Amino acid sequence: MIDSSAAIIATARTTPATRTLLTCGVVAGPLFVVVALLQSFTRDGFDLKRHPFSMLSLGDLGWIQIANFVIVGLLFTAGAVLGGPIVARVLKTHDWRAVSGGREARSAEDR
Repeated sequence: MIDSSAAIIATARTTPATRTLLTCGVVAGPLFVVVALLQSFTRDGFDLKRHPFSMLSLGDLGWIQIANFVIVGLLFTAGAVLGGPIVARVLKTHDWRAVSGGREARSAEDR
């Protein structure tokens, strides 16, 4: 089960563009959190217990959080360009009977 998934990912072409796109997807989440936390600690009156990160997009320095949203969105999209087809190949070739406890799926006609 795991071996087939790892083999599919390992055989994916590892061109510089492939690595760059996958890196974009991996970096996006931590980048969003780091930028938002840095802003939350430097903004007067912002309380993490009461305010969502989207509130940082208001005010004079709101452009920083808006840029954070846009950049992270682009990075996630770039990662999905390559990550989506790889995940689809893994899901297509995966042996789902092992996940379902060895029971094979039966159609309504077989019951």
